This record gives sequence, C-alpha cells and structure tokens, in this order.
Amino acid sequence: MSAVRRFIGLQLLILALLSAALFFVPVQFASAVESLEEICKCYCSTSVGALTIGPRSVSDCRLVCDSVKGGLYLGCYTEQQKDLWPENNNLCWSKTGCESDIVLIDKKEVNSVWGNSQVPNCISGKRYCYNPPVPVTLSVAIGDLTEAGTIGEYVSAVYRWLIPAAAILAIVVLMIGGMQYALARGRPEAISKAKTRMSNALIGLLLVVGAYTIASIIDPNLVTFKELGVPKIRTVVFLDASSTCEFMEENKLIIEPKEGSEEKKCGDKGTVESIPEEAGVTIQEGDPCTYSFCTKTSEKCVSSTLAEKGFDCIRCAESYTTSTGTTNPKGLTPTPTNCARLLHKATEEEKEEEKFFYCEFDAVVFNQCFEIAYPFSASRFFERADSLDCKRLRQDAEVAGSESCRAYDWVKGVYGAFTASGVTANEVDDIIGEKRGDYPLLKKICEEDPCGLAPPGKSCQVFFVSGDEEASIAVGALCTAATFFTGPVALAFGGACALGASAVLSYTGLLSQANCADQDSNYGFFDCTDKNGDPTVCNPYPLLW
Repeated sequence: MSAVRRFIGLQLLILALLSAALFFVPVQFASAVESLEEICKCYCSTSVGALTIGPRSVSDCRLVCDSVKGGLYLGCYTEQQKDLWPENNNLCWSKTGCESDIVLIDKKEVNSVWGNSQVPNCISGKRYCYNPPVPVTLSVAIGDLTEAGTIGEYVSAVYRWLIPAAAILAIVVLMIGGMQYALARGRPEAISKAKTRMSNALIGLLLVVGAYTIASIIDPNLVTFKELGVPKIRTVVFLDASSTCEFMEENKLIIEPKEGSEEKKCGDKGTVESIPEEAGVTIQEGDPCTYSFCTKTSEKCVSSTLAEKGFDCIRCAESYTTSTGTTNPKGLTPTPTNCARLLHKATEEEKEEEKFFYCEFDAVVFNQCFEIAYPFSASRFFERADSLDCKRLRQDAEVAGSESCRAYDWVKGVYGAFTASGVTANEVDDIIGEKRGDYPLLKKICEEDPCGLAPPGKSCQVFFVSGDEEASIAVGALCTAATFFTGPVALAFGGACALGASAVLSYTGLLSQANCADQDSNYGFFDCTDKNGDPTVCNPYPLLW
C-alpha cells in the first residue's frame, strides 16, 4: 500500500507541476509578445467621433475600445502612419472650413454644405463636407416634388410616396381577400386562397411600415437620406519655413509684417501670428517668413547676393553665365528647375490676347535661361513681358503671304548678354543645341504649335537641312534654268553651272539650317500650305514687322 501511495503522490506532484507550467507559461509568453508589440496612437470609433485614447499596444487598444460605451476599435497608428490619424483625415472638415469652400454653380458662388451628423472616423467637431445641391427638374413629379437638389432628396421622396401607396394597396388586397372569403360559401379551397391573400397583404404592410420604423429608430439618416452623396476631399496644403508670406496668407494664416516691411515686397519679412486648424503645417506661431511680391509680373523674387534684403526681382533672361563661367550675381544659377521657376504666369487678359510665355533652359555656349518672344524689341524688353504673341505672328504671316508653320522661324530666343540693352536675341532656328542638327527651341515651339498654324489634320515639324542638301537644291534650280536658253548662251550657262556646282557644295558643306514647316512640305522650302490647307509661300522675305 505504501508503494501505491508513493506512486499516487508522485503522480499528483507531476500533475501540480504541469498545471503550474500551463498557467505561468502562457502568461509569460503573452507578456513577452506584448513587450514586442509596437506602441501606437490608439483611436476608438464612437457616436461623438473618433476618440483618442493615447499610446497603447494594438491589443490594449482593442480592449480599451471595447470597454468604451458604444465604442468600436478604429485603429492604432504609429508616428510613421501619421497620414492615417483621424485628425489628418482629408474627408473630415470643420464647419468653418467647409462652408468657406466656395463652388461656382451657374456662374454664382455657393458655399459647400457641412454634414448633418458626426462621422465616427472624424474627430469630434468635424464632419463630411458636400458640394451644394444642384436642382434638377423631374420629368415625372413625385407627389408635390417637381425639382430635386440631390439623389438623397429624390430617393427620400420616392420612399415617402411608396409607403402610403403600399398601405393603400395592402388595404385593397385585404378587401379583395375579404370578399373572396365571404363568397367562398364553405368551400375549403376558396377559403384557403382568401386567407392566404389577406395574410400576405398584412405581412407586406407590416414589412414596409416596420422597416421604415426600425431604420428611423436606428438612424434617422437611413430614411431621410440627407447624407447620401460623395464627400469632398479636403485639400491639405503643407506649409513650412520655405513658404512665402503671401502663400501663407492665401491659406488663411495671419501674418504680421515686421517694422519696415509694410509694403510687403520682395525680401520684406513677416511673422506668423495665427494658424487655422485645417492647415497642414510644420511651422509654429512666431516663426518668420519672407514676402515675394514683384511689381512686374514678368519677374520672380529670388535670393541675391547683391540686394540689400538678400532677395531681388529678376526675369527669365537674367539667369545666365558669363564667358568666364560666373553666374549673373543678380539671378539664379541657370538649371532646368530654376528656369521653370522663372516662368511668367500669364494673366487672364494675356490669355485672351493669345500670348504664350516660355522660359527654357538650354546650354548653347554657356548655360542660359531663354525667353521666347515675338515680336521682340531690345529697347523695350525690360519694360514689358515679352511673349510669343500669336495674334501678331499670324497677322504678320498673313501680310507676308505665308500664314504657315514657317512663321515660327521668326520667333526670337532672348537671353542675357553684354550689350547696351542687356539682352541678346537670335531667331530660334539659329540657336543650335549640343549636337549637330539639334535645334531645341525651334523644336519646342514648332511641335507645340501654340498659335495653330498647322494645316487641317496636320502638325508642324522641324526639318534639318544640311549644307550639301541646301546647296544641291540651289544648284539644281540654277542648272534647270539653263535649259530655257539655246545656242552659245545655253553652253555658257550650263558650263558655269557645272563648274560652280562643286565649289558651291564645298563652300556650304559645313553649313546647315532648320525650318519649321508642315508635314507634307519639302524641307520647308517647297510645298508649304497655310492653316487652311491652301498652297502658300514657304519663306517670304523680307519680314514685315
């Protein structure tokens, strides 16, 4: 017996140890797992909006959200997931931000509409924002509704009309069933059909009325459909220390100009006084900013070592390098990005006048930012915003008898240089790129065809003509002319043609040129057509402006 007792005691001891192990191991394992869980910002979804709980692990966040009355787990987001935070949700708007978002309807400015109810995934006080309703006249009136502003209004009206209609229909069916029951005269089959008809009518009526009642108790919006629509996406403009004072003011920050900077011109300073809640910013109240206003619209405010304020207004053609490789100290270093920054933005008036503005980077001899202009006046260059004036170009081409793609050959590329006027201009078909046959400015203007000079269904394109091809064309025309003469004159003329051909080809062999012409022309020398598709002169001369 003692052996049996010892055996039983040993078994009980082993069982106790196993129980302890089974109890402690999961606890330790769970503790270890939780210690490995990343701490994140916990959010619960409630009827009053997204509720911030604070830093938690994901498992803790779920437990806390379950304990909040009416709460559900919304998410737990790390600092790297900042875009997912409910306060950064770009579907959520404040009332002021939504109603100040203006929409143009029938040429009238109308405020956007703030949602009627709190959205669970938006923080408290923020809701969805919708475009203002655009009334639509209904082809078939629904009751007294002849015009609906939203789909929700239309569906709601249909719903309100169908419920009484369904009730009337159910009553009519009940009456029919009752009459069938009364006229059955004891026939079991007829009585059964009448009862089935009446019960179906009652069930249908209860379903319609019950569904409406239950939905309205759960959420009135389910039967009013006020929120039926696509919410607007809030544009978040991120501002930082590099943003200008004007850009901050455009985004509703309040800026206080510093003393001596009341004119708010290029280089003047300001201080951030107030930041609206909608702004996505990495700056704080009290941070400085710099104004960038330039009097001339053709100029941009850039940093300058020569200016007293450290900033100066310059235009595109003032960004260039000197013959020694030194950048114009007043302007930016010429790069594709900086040339794009110096591009003049056309005003509405300039757009109506069909004026196009270009600021193109190109390395011809030294790096340059080129402006493209037609017509061009060196004496007035710094007084006005030179541009590609399409109305003037078409007018001059028409007067010259060649309203075709070749007119783009007259456009000038303007850049900084060492002349009395401070600028130099060459026609874009004379500005050669880094390799033979490359005419970047002509190619850009010609292929874009901003002035619409291409024939119908065609496009403008660049023809590169090498020197020997051009000479062949000229010599061919000269020799052809010899066939119109006879006798000694023909021999003399033909001999001159033959003797001079090699000399002409040799002389022009290193020369080349490019032309902008329509697809069907021959090097832009022959077969040119105007914008109407009619034959026209390819290269009228002299230019009439």
